[in-house]
Amino acid sequence: MLLKDFPSSFRFSVSCTTRKKRENERDGIDYYFLNKEDFELKLKQNFFLEHDNYANNLYGTLKSEYDKAEMENKICLFEMNINGVKQLKECNYVSNGIYIFVKPPNTDILLSRLKKRNTENPEQINKRMYELNRELDEANNIDFNMFLVNDDLTKTYEQLKEYLMQSYQHLRSGSGSR
Repeated sequence: MLLKDFPSSFRFSVSCTTRKKRENERDGIDYYFLNKEDFELKLKQNFFLEHDNYANNLYGTLKSEYDKAEMENKICLFEMNINGVKQLKECNYVSNGIYIFVKPPNTDILLSRLKKRNTENPEQINKRMYELNRELDEANNIDFNMFLVNDDLTKTYEQLKEYLMQSYQHLRSGSGSR
């Protein structure tokens, strides 16, 4: 939604993963789908800003994704877990980051969403729920700029948009890129 409302201001960072592509996902749009060997080679070559093993799959954000946003004079949007946030804050590659933690209204609702999606088996869902609970506990120990509860998408988006418009004045003025 941010990309539609502010197309000249934001660029979404596409993450890499070793997990299997789901139906309707597109390589290079939703994720860069890599095999484990390619992922580990990029890791060894120091291509990642951050990386993690989540639910037995590797995930990571390439430095080149941030570099593209910088070259376009856009704000780079990252989607990552708690470990990724900690690594990103420590790496000093990204300056002036704003860190926002989005959490579900409660874990039962998220569990229901995961089951309805029908893309993971019960063991995978249990691992994801375990990771979620760990992240919810750990989030309180990280210096996030904002916490959002995703109970109503429209309301949550409006809260996010207002916060970003206060943080980045050019969004309020409609001037486009930073």
